[in-house]
Amino acid sequence: MIFFKKIGIKISLITVMIISPSVTMGASGSGFIEGSSESLSAIAENPTFEGQVARINIGINLIRLNTDILERMPISADAEWVDKIVLNISSEMYKKTLRSKAVQGDSYYSTVGITNAILGRPALAVSPLSARLFYEAGVIYKNELNGYKDFHIPNMNVFPDISDMKTYVTFKDDPKVEIIEVEAKSGLFPSVVEATISLLPEDLIEAIQDSKKEMQNAKDEFNSAISEVGILEAWLDDDKNSNNPQTADKSMELKTAELDKEKLEEVFEAKEEIYFQLLESGAEAIASNYDASKVPLARKLEKLLDAVDNNAFGAVSMFTSASAGLARGMGKVTDEMKAISLAQGYSSLVGNQKQFLIERYERMAVGALMAFPNIAIGTYMATSQSSEIGKYQDIVNKILEGAKAE
Repeated sequence: MIFFKKIGIKISLITVMIISPSVTMGASGSGFIEGSSESLSAIAENPTFEGQVARINIGINLIRLNTDILERMPISADAEWVDKIVLNISSEMYKKTLRSKAVQGDSYYSTVGITNAILGRPALAVSPLSARLFYEAGVIYKNELNGYKDFHIPNMNVFPDISDMKTYVTFKDDPKVEIIEVEAKSGLFPSVVEATISLLPEDLIEAIQDSKKEMQNAKDEFNSAISEVGILEAWLDDDKNSNNPQTADKSMELKTAELDKEKLEEVFEAKEEIYFQLLESGAEAIASNYDASKVPLARKLEKLLDAVDNNAFGAVSMFTSASAGLARGMGKVTDEMKAISLAQGYSSLVGNQKQFLIERYERMAVGALMAFPNIAIGTYMATSQSSEIGKYQDIVNKILEGAKAE
């Protein structure tokens, strides 16, 4: 429970930051506007429970998208996909995204208009943050919008599994989901992170890459410990286990697991601090090792890193909005589930809409059980991701400062 208590404090702080934009400095550009808009929408809308489950999932998916952008997308100083990612979404781009197979085939967005009509609610428009998720996914993954009819973007309706923390930061494997092929006239780097590290003085790169591996290994062990605690807490919180003779043993296991997690968290934080310090030292060293040939790549990375940081901010705004909205929406669960059941009997349903309604009904039950753990873990993952992105932004900014000085 210590982990979730710490995250609860973060959520409270972030709520204040979103309500008072002047104190928020981490996010920039459209991500801040979209995130603030999401929070205001959550306050103004009719109480809804399923809408909060959808928000939580959008937040998780923004984190997953960021992971693939940072770790899997090849990049060069002339990579065209970056120019598309960083665009502000125009009304025409928004409409095109809504018409895409990904949105039209989404179990929630393709049928929620029907249930909203039954409930007497306004028709739901896809929020700016949700549209950005689908738009950016349509850019970096093969799909019908970029000429790959046999491929599609990742399934946005897969809940994370608390027994595997990787499911909070990566999409489910699917043979029909692949990142686009990237061509380059200049040097092509295998990932955005490696491209950013390449901007540092050559004599520091190997040590930084080694430190990153050590940090990631420690993070994996810490995440496994979080999963273990989460599994035990879920078992103990499950009403069907209230009279189980194993309860005492499970409670002892939880105490041991919490202690192990605290130790592994300390190890991870120490490794992360070392990695961040090396990145900071490298960024400071750029001033005396300025290389003008790295400026084009830095310019390409500048807006991209802003965009992924905006995604992380957007994810936190989704979790914050959902956290506030769940309390208001709890009383609407029965009505919403009745509306879904009623809609299944409509003769006007087309395509897979009946199956989508069944999926929504099932997801409501699962979403209710995992809503708050997913908010807590998602907020932690998003803020951690944003912290790391900030270090990469510092490196890029030092290169650009050198270019300006020159």
